[in-house]
Amino acid sequence: MDYFKCKFTGNLVHTSYNFRLVIILFILFLFNSFSLAQHIPSGERSDPNFRVQNQLESNNVRTTVFNWGQTGREASVPITWQTPYEWYKNTGRVYLALTGPCIGAEVVDENGDTIHIVDIFHYRESPTGEPWTFEPIPGYFNQNVFKIASSDDPSTWPAFWPDRMSDSTDPGWAGSWDGYFGKDVFIDGQELYFKFTDDLYNKYFYYPDTTDFTRKGLGLIVSARALSFNEDFLKDIVFYSYKIKNDGTKPLNKLGISIWWADFVGGEGQGNMIGYDLSQNYIWSCNKDNRSPDPAFYDEPVGSVSLSIIKFPEDGASLNNIQYIPSNTWPVQEPDEYIWDTFFTPDFFVDTTSITDGDYNGYATINYFSLQPGETKELLIAVSLANGPFADPFHAIRKNRMTGQYYASIAAMKGNFHFDAYSININSPSNGQTYTNNVNVNWTTTGATNRIADYIYYSTDNGDYWNFLAVDSSGSGNYTWNTESYPDGILYKIKIISVAANGISVGESDGIFKINKSNVNALPQVYITNPTSNSIISGQYIISLISGDADGEPVEVDLFYKIGQYYDWQFLADNVQNNYYEFDSGELPNTNDFYLKAIVTSSSDSGFYNVKHITINNIRPIYPDSTLILYKNTPATGIFEVRVVDPSGLTGDDYVTFFEKAGNRVTYDVVNLATGLKLIDDATEINGNLEGPYFEGLRLFVDNDPLEEIDSLSGWNNEGPFPIYFFPSFPYPQWNPPKRSDYRIEIDELGADTSSYWIYNGNVLPSIPVNFKVYNISEERYINFAFYERDFTGGGGHFTRSNNVVRDYIFLLETSQPDTISNIISLAECDSCFNPQEGDIYLHYITKPFYAGDSIFFSTQNITSVIEDNNLPQAFILEQNYPNPFNPKTKIRFKLPEKTYVQLEIFDILGRRVSTLIKKEMNAGTYETEFDGHRFASGIYIYRIQAGSFISSKKMILLK
Repeated sequence: MDYFKCKFTGNLVHTSYNFRLVIILFILFLFNSFSLAQHIPSGERSDPNFRVQNQLESNNVRTTVFNWGQTGREASVPITWQTPYEWYKNTGRVYLALTGPCIGAEVVDENGDTIHIVDIFHYRESPTGEPWTFEPIPGYFNQNVFKIASSDDPSTWPAFWPDRMSDSTDPGWAGSWDGYFGKDVFIDGQELYFKFTDDLYNKYFYYPDTTDFTRKGLGLIVSARALSFNEDFLKDIVFYSYKIKNDGTKPLNKLGISIWWADFVGGEGQGNMIGYDLSQNYIWSCNKDNRSPDPAFYDEPVGSVSLSIIKFPEDGASLNNIQYIPSNTWPVQEPDEYIWDTFFTPDFFVDTTSITDGDYNGYATINYFSLQPGETKELLIAVSLANGPFADPFHAIRKNRMTGQYYASIAAMKGNFHFDAYSININSPSNGQTYTNNVNVNWTTTGATNRIADYIYYSTDNGDYWNFLAVDSSGSGNYTWNTESYPDGILYKIKIISVAANGISVGESDGIFKINKSNVNALPQVYITNPTSNSIISGQYIISLISGDADGEPVEVDLFYKIGQYYDWQFLADNVQNNYYEFDSGELPNTNDFYLKAIVTSSSDSGFYNVKHITINNIRPIYPDSTLILYKNTPATGIFEVRVVDPSGLTGDDYVTFFEKAGNRVTYDVVNLATGLKLIDDATEINGNLEGPYFEGLRLFVDNDPLEEIDSLSGWNNEGPFPIYFFPSFPYPQWNPPKRSDYRIEIDELGADTSSYWIYNGNVLPSIPVNFKVYNISEERYINFAFYERDFTGGGGHFTRSNNVVRDYIFLLETSQPDTISNIISLAECDSCFNPQEGDIYLHYITKPFYAGDSIFFSTQNITSVIEDNNLPQAFILEQNYPNPFNPKTKIRFKLPEKTYVQLEIFDILGRRVSTLIKKEMNAGTYETEFDGHRFASGIYIYRIQAGSFISSKKMILLK
C-alpha cells in the first residue's frame, strides 16, 4: 500500500469509503495489467528493402498491388511498369490512379498528452529520409523472385509461411498456399497475400509495445489480401481484405480508417466527379461528360469506378466522413493532427454540387472502433467498375450499375464466396413471352439453406449489361415488376443472385422476352449473336443476328466493319435477310482488332450494335528467308513476314520495302523492282496488330520492337556489381533517333583507356585515365566516351557510385554529330551490391526498332514452286540446326501444323537456360530463326521447343 499512499495521501481523507476506493483502483490496476499480459507481441517487424509488387489481373480488372498497402501506381510511369486501375485489362483505359488505407488512432504519449498518430501507406518520410509509412514484413514471398506471393504462381511463395509455424502437424505449410479460405484452398481467379506494419514511424514519444521500446507507430500488423474472382457476376470487381491486429501491449480505444481514393477516370484527372450512397456505404467516381481525350477510349463512353465497404471492423459502422479535395493539396505531408481533424472527424461529407473542374482526390473514412492488445478486426472492401453502351450525361445508368455491383459484392461476402452452392431456376419470364405493364418474376431454388436475400437484375440487351432492379428478402421467390417507366424492347433478360447460409447461386432467364406497352413507340433493336467480342474467326463465316421492333414494325439491317478502332467504318452488306450473312474473312487482313457493326432501321427510328476485338486468323503460308531470298538492310529485331494471301496473284517479281518517317510515325512503302511501281505508300501497320495492305497476292506482317534492354542477355559476367542503367540520348537527345547498338563495358585496371574531353551542361569533363573500356558490339569497335567523375570511391577514374545521388556517368560519343551523346551510363541503385571490380564485364543487348532509312529486299520467284508442292506442315517438327558445329551463328528450323504458342530456348550442358529465341503465339507454317553464340563459350548446347503439347530438343555444338 505504500505505492498508493504516495499517490493519494494528499487527496484522500482517511475514511473507510476512500480506503475502499483505493482497493477498487488497485484491483482494476491489477486486472488491467493481467489483461495486457495475456497478449505476447510478435517479433514481426518491417523492412523497406523488401518492398515488392505484383499484378492483379485474373478477371477484367488489372492493377498493381504493393506490399505496403497501396494499389494502382506510385507515380506517372508506363502502365507496363505499374498499372493504375485498367478496365478492361490490356486496353489502356484507366479509372483509378491509386488507393490504400490510412489508419489513425487517438493515444496518450509518454508525457501524458493526448495525441493522434496516423499511419500512411506511402509518400511520407522523416526529415532525414527514413520511412514514416507502412512497410512490408519480410518472409511472405520468395526473395529470389521478389514479387508478392500469388496463388496462381508457386514460384512467388516463400519456403515456409511465418504465420503458420504454430501448425503442429505441418509447421510453416511449406509448398502449400496460405489462402484466405485455408490451406491450399484456391479461388477460381487470383489471390495475393502480404503483411505490413508501422513500427518505423518514430515521430512521436509513444511506445505501443512495452516489451520492445525500439518499436514505434501504433503497434499495428495488417494481414492483407487482394482477391480477383472469375465468377461472371464478379468479373469487374476486385476485393481487398485488411485484417488489422493490435500487436502492441496498449489498448487502442479510438481508431479510424480513411481510404485514399485518387480517381483517374478516363485516364485523366480533369472533369471527374464523386458521388456516394451512405445507405449502402460506397463512393463512386465518373467522368462528367462520359468522354475522355485519352486515345485508349477513342469513341467509347467512359464508365465509372466505385469503392464499397462490405465488411466493417465493427457491426453497425458506416462511412462517416467523405471528402474530395484538389490533388495539389497533399495531405500526407501535413501534421497528423491536421489529418485527424480533417479526415477522421465524423459527419463531414463533401457537397458534390460544389465540385468544379480540376484534379481531385477522394477520402472515405469509417466510424471509430477499438482494438485491444492481441485483437484482430477485418476491413473488407470492393473496387468495382461498370459502364454502358452509350453516353450517360445524367449519370443515372452508371449509378444504377454501381449499385448493382455493390449488391453483387455484398452477396459474395454474405455467401462466404462459396459459389454454385445450390441450384436456382427462373420460371418466369420465359423465352419469347411478351409483357405489357407488369412482368411476373418467379424463381425457385433447390438445396438452399436459410435463404438470406435474392438480388434481382434486368438486361435490355440480351445480358451484355445488367441493371439493378430490386432486393427481395421474403424468400418467396416471387416479384412483380412494374415496367411502366422502362423502355419497350425485344432483348430483355432477368438475372437472380441468390444468397443463403450455405453459399451463393446465380440464375438467368431462359432466352429473351419482350416488353411492349400500349401507346408507346418502341425503338428497333439488333443484336449480333455470332461472332461475339474477342472471338476468333476464319474462312467462310456466317454472321447471325437477332433483330426486330417490339411494336412489330418491319426493320432492315445493314452490316459494316472496321479494322482497328481508329479506322473508318467500311460497308459490308445491306438489307441482311433472315438474320444471317455469310462472308469470306480471308479477303480481309489478319488482325486481332476487327470490329463489326449492325445498324437496324424501321420506318422512323434506328439502332445499332457493335462487336469488338474480333481476331481474324486465316492461315497464311510463311516462307523462310532462303525461299524469299530475303535480305535485311537493318539491325532491327522486330518481326517482318511476307504472307501469301492469294497464290493466283503472285508475280514472281522482286520487291523492296523502305521504312520512312511520316510525321511522328514510322511507316513503310513497297516497290516492285521489276515494274518500278510503288504498290504500298506509307503503310502504318507495324505494331503487330494486323497485316498490312494487300498487293499482288501478298500482305506484309510487321511487329516492331521497342528500344529496350533484353534482360535475358544483359548483365554482368559475375554476380554482385551494381546494375547498369542506360539512358538512350538523355537528357540531350540531339541524335535522333537513338542508336541501335549492343555494348560491352570492360572493367580493368586504371589506365585501361582514356576518356575524351567534353563539356556537359556547362561542366568541363577533362580527359583522364579510367578503369574501363566501352566496346560497340554491333559495329565491332571500341568507342570514344566522356567521363563525369562525381564519386571518387577507389580513387579518380574509377566507375563507381556511393549512393543514389553521388554516382559517375559515362557519356558515349559516337553519333553522327560531333560531341553529341548516344547514351549515358550509370550504376543503378541496389542495397546489397558493390562497385564493379577488375575483370567484371557488362553486356548490354537491346531490341531494335525499324528506323527511317531501313530497307528489306525479298522475291516471290521461288514461292510458286513451293506452293505447288503443298508444303504446309502436317506435323510438329524440330529440325537439326545448320551448320553444326557452328561458329558463331547457326539456323534453327521448325514446322507448325497449326497456330499455337511457341517457346524456343537454348540451354547449356548443365541445363541452365542461356537464351530465349521465341516466346509468342505463331501461325501454322515453316519457320527459321538464328542463334548467335558469339558471346558464349565453346561447347555443347541444347535447343528446346515447346509448341502447345509438343516438346522436342536437340544438341548443337559451338566450336570456336
